[in-house]
Amino acid sequence: MKKNFFLLKRVWGLLKNFHKHFYIQLTSIVIQQLISVVLTLMAAKMFDSLVNKNTELVFTFIGISVFLTILRNRVIGYYADLHSLKYLDNN
Repeated sequence: MKKNFFLLKRVWGLLKNFHKHFYIQLTSIVIQQLISVVLTLMAAKMFDSLVNKNTELVFTFIGISVFLTILRNRVIGYYADLHSLKYLDNN
């Protein structure tokens, strides 16, 4: 057990230069997953509004979900991919 701990500590020290970049990637993944959960909840609310025939609320949810999807895929995903290519995937 001590051997594994010291090995992990040594690897952690060797990768110290990459900690900031790993945290940036982790943060972008967490934000993307939170947006995915919010989109799922909004889809459920949208179906409830369809059943209740509240079309005004349905169009609001569609607009917000399109905005969140673009934010997740285009903006956050683009910068996370760009960051990983620039700092983590050097050949």
